[in-house]
Amino acid sequence: MEIPVSSVSSIQISGDAMLSEGGSSAFGLYGVVSVSGVAKGTISDCRIYDGITWSSSVASVADIGVDGICKAEGLGSTVITATIGTGDDAISTQREVMVVHEGTTITGVKTPDIVTEATSIGDGTYKNDNTITNFVIGENIETGCKNLKKVKIGSNVTEIKQKAFANCTSITSITIPAKTVKLGNNLFTGCKNLKTITIKTKKLTAKSVSKNAFKGVSSKTVIKVPKKLKKTYTKLFRKKGLSKKVKIKAIR
Repeated sequence: MEIPVSSVSSIQISGDAMLSEGGSSAFGLYGVVSVSGVAKGTISDCRIYDGITWSSSVASVADIGVDGICKAEGLGSTVITATIGTGDDAISTQREVMVVHEGTTITGVKTPDIVTEATSIGDGTYKNDNTITNFVIGENIETGCKNLKKVKIGSNVTEIKQKAFANCTSITSITIPAKTVKLGNNLFTGCKNLKTITIKTKKLTAKSVSKNAFKGVSSKTVIKVPKKLKKTYTKLFRKKGLSKKVKIKAIR
């Protein structure tokens, strides 16, 4: 039985959200169909007659053919898009696909939300990957995780985007690594039990730190900074929203 696109209300991609280098996965679509005047149980083994158009945002990472076979070409991530219908009747959906070294596991992944549902990324996931120049912690990545007590930021993280840890009320300490260059707004707002923020990086500047990066930091928090930069960072952080009630101490 053929189902017209006009009867399809939504679609979603099926297939693997994580591929190993050189691997492949057969992608397909499933969706919600609304057809009036058809007896319950009579719609089965249906197909959408307009077919599916596939595309990849980064073909050098993973490419996908007209048959829906997605092939891993190189390390990284890409967004696979599937479209049915044409013009005003077209319906599209997307899935993020990650290509990793063979044998890599990412715990807590629930397809299709490979990034937002991950609880940890295993050791060595990007080992010897010379294509990576920046590692960014995205916006709101842990916002509101009220039971999150411990955060370990990788040594190669170069940017932490806005509200990354906002309202994580159980966190007691955070260390900003030495390679971090950029800080977004309201990173620690609502972290009422945050006792210590240790700043190891010496690369923060007025341009790289957002206007309200330190806005909302609890007055109970102590910020530890490199000894030679205490005066510079104190002035900088105050301008970036840090209350004068928050103490800043020097570390070696």
